[in-house]
Amino acid sequence: HASIEWASYDVKAGFGYRWGGGVDVMGGSCSIGPWRPEGAPSRRAGSRAFTPTAPYVLNVKAGSPAETLRLHGATSPPDVTVTGPDGTTFSSSALTGATQTADKHLIVQNPTDATTVIQLVKPAAGAWTITPALGSAITSVDTAQILPPPSIGGRVHHDASGYRLDYAYTPQAGIAFRFIERRGNLVQDIGHGQDGRCPRPVKRHNAAKVVVQCGSLPFHPLDGPAGQRTIDVQITRDGVPLSTERVASYVAPPPPRPSAVHQARLTRGNGHTVLGWRPARGAVKYEITATSTDGYRRLYVQSAKRRTLLLPRTRVSAHVDTGIVAVGANGRRGHTVRLHLRPGERRAGATPKRRPAFTGRRAPAGFAQDTR
Repeated sequence: HASIEWASYDVKAGFGYRWGGGVDVMGGSCSIGPWRPEGAPSRRAGSRAFTPTAPYVLNVKAGSPAETLRLHGATSPPDVTVTGPDGTTFSSSALTGATQTADKHLIVQNPTDATTVIQLVKPAAGAWTITPALGSAITSVDTAQILPPPSIGGRVHHDASGYRLDYAYTPQAGIAFRFIERRGNLVQDIGHGQDGRCPRPVKRHNAAKVVVQCGSLPFHPLDGPAGQRTIDVQITRDGVPLSTERVASYVAPPPPRPSAVHQARLTRGNGHTVLGWRPARGAVKYEITATSTDGYRRLYVQSAKRRTLLLPRTRVSAHVDTGIVAVGANGRRGHTVRLHLRPGERRAGATPKRRPAFTGRRAPAGFAQDTR
């Protein structure tokens, strides 16, 4: 069962900028909801009539976690001074463009759409006055509410069809997820997932009425050794990063071994001995040992495209022994196939053995290495 918890959160002022224009104000891991127009200051309900150059008054309720405003100017971002009921005062400047006091307030100006955004964090209750500077005007005002970060939980399942991440989350407008598998410094982007209905009940902690949706994402484990893997999710809202959270973990199996070569055969004729084989699944190369009572001992490293190997000349009365093993991209070795030509024999076949020919990449003592 996926587990969803709706927890309390702390709000901190911050903003993100999208290339091509647009300022997105965030509160720590939270962000703001859609902008809601309040109209021109002179038409705002409950306000006395005044011109766009007159102060704008924002009435803040007690206990508000944050207040966010977007002020529109005629041709440029309004330059304003903000005064709170507790004596707090701060202002923007057309020269600096942005003013911020950590965990208290933020002003950021965006010349591309002639707006000034103000965010108040845990503001004092009462009337906050926003006064345009000389030569500035507030033509209209938008407001937005702080949105808490979405909650998400998941679990990795493994069956005959492969690996699958099942997850549950609290949906919000503009939210997007991207899942990342990690093991140490190894990272794999496994995708976005496919949303759908929850097949099983979702456990809710302190959030009995919260809407929950589910999704699933098939994936292939990241190449690497066996061991613990983690699945993280990168959360964005309208393209702006919010946070990266741990979603699930699982134990990955060791990487698969390549199969043994098929239909290996050893043929002798006209003074030559030829080793042939059918390809092994998952092989990137083959390592072949060859010994003969005629006096040679060699190690050959062949590419995955090769299917035959011409061995040195031998007499019909000589004894020839060979071993061929497939090596995968991850370095794991398959089962060794051994073939033996006894004196007088011209053909030999063999079946896979369960023990690799070598445990290292270097030729055993007494073998000459050939990488043709």
